[in-house]
Amino acid sequence: MEQAADLAAEPLSDDQVRLIVGYVDVSAAPRAALDTIAGLDRDAGLRMSAALEAFARRLDLIEQAGCDLATARFDAEFGRNLEYYTGFVFQFEVTALGSAGRIAGGGRYDTLLRSLGASGKIPAVGCAIHTERLLAAASGVGR
Repeated sequence: MEQAADLAAEPLSDDQVRLIVGYVDVSAAPRAALDTIAGLDRDAGLRMSAALEAFARRLDLIEQAGCDLATARFDAEFGRNLEYYTGFVFQFEVTALGSAGRIAGGGRYDTLLRSLGASGKIPAVGCAIHTERLLAAASGVGR
């Protein structure tokens, strides 16, 4: 039914396509990405200020926790390929190790437990750490 509804929907306008492509192309340091996305929002008149403020606040909190965002990368095209994620997703990588350098990843999944039978929405966040990859990266294997 979803596919039939999608086929019956009006096609996206050229402006909408350009906006989506512009967003998906954002790949930069987190603060620069925030500025680029804010510019897209402003140019398109989307009024995403609440989401942009939440992103800026998250970056502030990450820095306050002692993480150097100069080495981090925001990539709008990145996503976890599990449909239960509902918000912020992340991955920690040691790029010099290739695919073996994907140390940890996770995100928010606020609707997962309800879909499994919980009586209400239960906010949640989680991650998985590949301990063998973490140990290899920490010991300098592959460098």
